[in-house]
Amino acid sequence: DTCLDTCGVCSPAPPSVSPTTQSPTDAPTPGLCEDDDNADFYWRDKSNGEPIFKDCEWLREKGSTTVNTICAMVAPTDKVLAKDTCLDTCGVCSPAPPSVSPTT
Repeated sequence: DTCLDTCGVCSPAPPSVSPTTQSPTDAPTPGLCEDDDNADFYWRDKSNGEPIFKDCEWLREKGSTTVNTICAMVAPTDKVLAKDTCLDTCGVCSPAPPSVSPTT
């Protein structure tokens, strides 16, 4: 046997990679992209510090700039946000994959 490595013919061995475990994500499930009209989300605090909550119907009546701003809100983790309850209005769901018809 001839040593191919000495002749420079062998490609280097791929690096060894330890398997990793990724945490599950909270990505919305395709097909379940609906507003929860029974739930309210945190909108903002009143001047006295009392939180104000709104529903998806209220949000749907707003213009696109307002909807985008409210859907992008980040608030304290103990608050439910619009993007958590108004999935369709906020557009946070993945689109359904296209259906493919069999061809002959």
